[in-house]
Amino acid sequence: AESQDDKTVPQREWSMKLTKAEQELLDSVERGEWTRIPEFEQEAKQYQEAARAMLRKNKRANIRHPATA
Repeated sequence: AESQDDKTVPQREWSMKLTKAEQELLDSVERGEWTRIPEFEQEAKQYQEAARAMLRKNKRANIRHPATA
């Protein structure tokens, strides 16, 4: 049986300062401890559509304020 110690984790090609929490999360992902959610493609598509809709909302609004004398 293969143990976790026998698996090689690919070396990172970049260098970045991470907080301890960020480093722990990255290490966890690289160890393969994360799995995709069911219906991932459908879920991802919904978020992509929401992001596109948000970016399209770039209409201008003019607000007039009466000058005080």
